[in-house]
Amino acid sequence: MGEDAGPEPYRAVIALHGNGGGARECLHGWREVVREGRLLAAVQSSQWIARDRAVWDDEDEALRDVREQYATLTAEYELDVDHLIIAGFSMGAETALRMALGGTVPARGFVLLGMAGPRTGDPASWLPVMEKQRRSGLPPRGYLMVGANDDDGVRCEKMRRLAEFLTSHGIPCGLEVLPGLGHEYPTDPLPNIRRALAFIRSDDPGHRTPPDT
Repeated sequence: MGEDAGPEPYRAVIALHGNGGGARECLHGWREVVREGRLLAAVQSSQWIARDRAVWDDEDEALRDVREQYATLTAEYELDVDHLIIAGFSMGAETALRMALGGTVPARGFVLLGMAGPRTGDPASWLPVMEKQRRSGLPPRGYLMVGANDDDGVRCEKMRRLAEFLTSHGIPCGLEVLPGLGHEYPTDPLPNIRRALAFIRSDDPGHRTPPDT
């Protein structure tokens, strides 16, 4: 399920919904990437818990869903793999990071919003996946966004530690704390999306894009 913009080969963003969400909501949450000339495709988890609501709890099923839907996408569209980005919200963000580091999709970068899941607060748990990625070639660049009020500020600190950990292990990450936001999508995400894409395009490993104040 997706929305496209610009000529082929497409610079695409593959987005994953959060637990309890679905592809339609995901397309709305990441809609501004289309205004940046990107094709937007939302992956739908098959782990249904209710009508239009699904989760990513089973890692093997999540891997299969992303792999199969990515194959379907590439059969329909010619993608520019040098500019492919995977994005996600909440548990979808943790799943997206696993897919980016594990090479499930050849992502050049990742954008994670309000990342939540069993590994979010344990950066060292990513080391086995990171070692696999390190052997595969050029590391992706990442941009982490989190609401200042998400989980009463606890998630901010978790994502700050994760960004520092990934950067220290050769995967450059920017971090942006969004004032007034809880565990949700921003109402006007375009400025945040632009900063995320600019960071991923940057060649400077030490670059940090400051948040709006």
